[in-house]
Amino acid sequence: MTVDHRWTVYILFFIIARTKILFLSFGNPSSLQMQNNNARRRKPPPSFIRNRENNRESLKTCGMLLIQTMMMRITREGQGSKKLCLYMDEMLHSIFFLGYIHQDRLTPDNFFEFSTSQQDMCNMFPEPFRKYNSHLPTRTPFSILLDMMEMLYSTERIKEELLLLLKEMKFPNPLHKPGSKLEQYYTLESTVI
Repeated sequence: MTVDHRWTVYILFFIIARTKILFLSFGNPSSLQMQNNNARRRKPPPSFIRNRENNRESLKTCGMLLIQTMMMRITREGQGSKKLCLYMDEMLHSIFFLGYIHQDRLTPDNFFEFSTSQQDMCNMFPEPFRKYNSHLPTRTPFSILLDMMEMLYSTERIKEELLLLLKEMKFPNPLHKPGSKLEQYYTLESTVI
């Protein structure tokens, strides 16, 4: 090897060694950027966390109230009609699916206070408990509720009974109603756009 080639080899070796030292001391550039991004990312304000928790609890409460209230109405006024049970099956699936896609991901057992009531519902309506996370619902719970109310009551009484039902369940005010702009509730009530 000539002197020029030796210097070239030494210089290349020096450059490679220096690059490795820099790389090892500073880490992978992409992970370094990620660390900087994470350090710069703001923590959510307490009001955001509180609103998120309110949404979660409101969904659980509204779902549980709707399930309990409709089961009582079915047993009281529907005499166990097969069609009403199909509607209830569809409503459970829709509620459980909405809980599953919620940002805090609720499972069906989150909608029941007692495991015995959940087990009873699971025995009566097994499909929603199995398919809530793999099948899309066809309608919203409130839409199904309207069909159930139509089946239970005459056309003239639907509006009155629906108002009584909503008052009985004590659903929180949705965001589109006046006087509730600061509330962040997640309800199962449908709105018309």
